[in-house]
This record gives sequence, structure tokens and C-alpha cells, in this order.
Amino acid sequence: MFVNSGEKARRKALRNAYKEQQRVTAWNALGLDRAELDALYDWLDERLGAEGCDHSVRLTEMWASEQGIDWPMLREALGDAGGYCDCEVLANTDPDQTA
Repeated sequence: MFVNSGEKARRKALRNAYKEQQRVTAWNALGLDRAELDALYDWLDERLGAEGCDHSVRLTEMWASEQGIDWPMLREALGDAGGYCDCEVLANTDPDQTA
């Protein structure tokens, strides 16, 4: 089937709009802004380098508590994004990389 260039451009625009909406939805679900997420990643990177991952979100919970962030909401959002332990939070949860 031949698809003309106008149709290809329309499909690409639709695909890009969908991806952007997914990214926005992921950010909204996470409940953190870019600065907060970067601070969490920096903190986890430092702690995991020193302590390693114990396959829990203990360090992430500690960070959230120190920042006054609603832990149950954040834990659910991180889990939905593939962050089931501290090292997975670091590797899998950036909405700009995963959406």
C-alpha cells in the first residue's frame, strides 16, 4: 500500500502528540517536578554507591520523608513507572526517558 508524504506527516504528528501526552501523564502521576526528581536521583546515586541496593525502596522512602513528600502516592507512581526498588527508581522512572 502506497502512503503519500502528507499521510506520513499526519501519522508522525499523531504519534508525536501521543508520546507527548504519555510523557505529560507520567509527570503528573509522579507528582515531582524535574528539580525534585533530579535531587532524588542524585541522592539515590550517592547512597546506592555507598550502600548498594537491598531490593527495597527504603532509600527512596527516606528521601521522600526528608523532603516532606507524600510517600504512599510517590511509591505508587514510582511502582507504576517500574521503580520497585531503589536501583529501579534510578534506572526506570524518568518520564522524559521512559514515555
